[in-house]
Amino acid sequence: MKALSDRYMVVTKSITLHLTPSAWHLYTNMKFVELVADYLNKHIADAFNQCDTIEEALTQAELVLENVSEFGAFDTEPREVLHLLADKFYGDKS
Repeated sequence: MKALSDRYMVVTKSITLHLTPSAWHLYTNMKFVELVADYLNKHIADAFNQCDTIEEALTQAELVLENVSEFGAFDTEPREVLHLLADKFYGDKS
């Protein structure tokens, strides 16, 4: 049997996130924190799905965290969650 050429096949991988404010380690006593978690889930998944490298994705995703830093999103714990997600999606290279 003859092998198929790579030009006939596209392999893709995507992520959808459903983390809660607690899972993101946000300040859960703040108004609109559920919307902030939804915002993080959507825009960080978009960054992962659009970027080819973990470095590029983390750069974009950290900007997303920084955009809602008043909810604690740019604190150490949410950034650790982000890096764990990135390692899982892109494959831990450590």
